[in-house]
Formats: sequence, structure tokens, C-alpha cells
Amino acid sequence: MATRQLLIAAALREERLERRRNRRRLRNQLNISNIPDLEFVGNYRLSRELFEELCQDIVPLLPPKGRRHGIEPTLKILTALNFYARGSYQGKHIRFPQNRNERNLIKRKFYDKCGLPAVVGCIDCSHVAIVRPSEHEEQYFNRKHFHSINTQVICDSDLLITNVDASYGGATHDAYIWREYEIRNHLEGLQDETVYLLGDSGYALREHMMTPVDNAVENSPEGRAGIEGPELTEEEHQSERTREVPFETAASSTQALQAGRRARNSLIQMLERNWR
Repeated sequence: MATRQLLIAAALREERLERRRNRRRLRNQLNISNIPDLEFVGNYRLSRELFEELCQDIVPLLPPKGRRHGIEPTLKILTALNFYARGSYQGKHIRFPQNRNERNLIKRKFYDKCGLPAVVGCIDCSHVAIVRPSEHEEQYFNRKHFHSINTQVICDSDLLITNVDASYGGATHDAYIWREYEIRNHLEGLQDETVYLLGDSGYALREHMMTPVDNAVENSPEGRAGIEGPELTEEEHQSERTREVPFETAASSTQALQAGRRARNSLIQMLERNWR
């Protein structure tokens, strides 16, 4: 029995050594200069020239090889670039404050800086350009006519990011990303606590999502600041129209929209009283 276990242990050690030798041979065979330019960009999402510049900046910051057969720093960088290029890291990164005490701290900071009560974050989406994907290309072609990931970000009053969702292609509307997001369910499920996120017209007005008042009447509480918006070009007008929440989205949730209007009106009235 003991002899059998020793033989198995020896076989496992030899197998591990062989795997290490194979990996070392593969690393030694990798010659960056032999990779065609298009293949290099496809694998690493950078040109060869940009990769070399990146190595000049990063390699001096990396620790030296600890062993003679250690992995070369440039290979480590290539491995990381290939990982990022595959997009397997993309998805939901949840750090949004689930604890009431943490939310209260964010609310206090917003109130101290902006005079806005119960705000736990500002939310918006941004298109991060990507190389045209080989599969499901139509899901990533956005309204601005390039391929992207529509990345939703929530930040606090210090502009610190508390949540990121990078799991949707550029063709996806901001409102859809929020509608499918678990944080929305979390906020809607809170009991005896008032919380708001501040969003733009790309989101639907809801009880926990405050959006701008369109076409506010002059000298009304909604038009309090009296500051005219900047003149937009026709292209910018078109871009803004495509960002607005589709009508059917709001119409299909009349009750939720009405609750959002009541919450926004109450917030406006409270702010007006405080600022008199």
C-alpha cells in the first residue's frame, strides 16, 4: 500500500514538472515579431507600437523575476491584455451600499455639499468604444454609429464610483440596463427609508429615480434657478432625443411613473422651502 502511494506521488510530481516544461517551451516559442499585425490587434486590442510604449511605462514598475525560469514581464502584460480583450472580466461590480448606515453617510455628504436630501448616488451610462466584435455585432453598434459597451456607473458626492455594470452592448438603452439591474429591486424593496438616485432623461422617472423636469414653467419651483440651458446643435438635439426613455416604457408603468412624479414634486417643494 505504501509503495503504491509513493509511486502515485512520484507520478504526480513528474506530471507537474512536465506541465511546467511545456509551459516554458511555449513561452520561449512566443515571438511577438512573428505575429501578424491584424492578429496582434485582435488578440490584444493594441497595436504593436502601443504595446511597446505600454511596456516601457509598466515594466520598470514590476518586480524583477524571482527565478531563472520566471515569466518575463512583457509576457505578463500580454497575458493581461489578452484577458481584457476577451471581455470575460466584464460584468457587474457591486459595491453599492447595501447597509443603511453606509447609505446614511452618503446621504449626509450629498446634503452637506448640495442641499439635496436622501440622495445615495448619481447614475449615468457612458459608451466605451471597443473593436468591432466578431459575434453579435449588432448588439454593440450604438446610436452614435460605433461599437461600444454601454457602461452604467453610480458615484457618490465625492465622485467615487460605488457601482459599475459593463455587461451590455452599446445598442442597449440606459433605461433597459437600469430596469434589469438588481440594485433597482434593492432600492424598491427598502422599507421606511427614503432614497433617491439622480439620473438624466435616459432614465424613467420613478419613486427612487429623480430625473430632470422638462419644459419647466418660468418662475415656478421647477424653474427655480432661472438659468437657460446652452444652445444645442441639431446633432446634439438628435442625440438627446435618442437618449429619452421610449414612450411605451413609461406608458406601461403608469402607476410607477405617477409615484415618481409625486416623489419629485415633494422633493422640489421641500427644496423651495429650504432655500427661501
